[in-house]
Amino acid sequence: MLGTEPYGMPEVPEASSACRDEGPKKIETKASLTLEEVPNLLEFRSKILVNHLIDYWSVSLYSYFMNAALKEDQIDQLFYALSDRTRRQMLKALTGGAQIVSELGSPFGISKQAVSKHLQVLEEAELISKEKEGRIQRCSINPEMLQMVEEIVAEYRQFWNQQLSALDEYIESTKKKEK
Repeated sequence: MLGTEPYGMPEVPEASSACRDEGPKKIETKASLTLEEVPNLLEFRSKILVNHLIDYWSVSLYSYFMNAALKEDQIDQLFYALSDRTRRQMLKALTGGAQIVSELGSPFGISKQAVSKHLQVLEEAELISKEKEGRIQRCSINPEMLQMVEEIVAEYRQFWNQQLSALDEYIESTKKKEK
């Protein structure tokens, strides 16, 4: 019976020196398993397979849920940033092109600190980006994030259209039954 390594893996004996010197010719292996060793080998291979699957799925599930949580947080930030009228008007002003912070805040009659706070919220939501040129900060809109907002709203629009269509069908069917 062959000796076993840790985890029940059978040792494979080395080929004889005569086999090594023959070069690329057919090498006879002397490793043969007995019937008692087969379950150990199968158990070892199944343990490795299960461990790899567990590792793969744990990493995959962790990254999936972390990405989902991050995406939900990002969506919350987006809609929080869009929930304020002043920030929406600032975004609308930026659709015409990049603007300096002082130009962007002047139509609203609010303090520089308030403008800075609104811009900070928009920047954290990645709706705008700022570039500093000396003492001047220039803001520009980030259209990719607005595209994300549009996709989210489209998902809800599809859901509510289906719900309202079902409600409409229900109302029509009840009217027909009453007649």
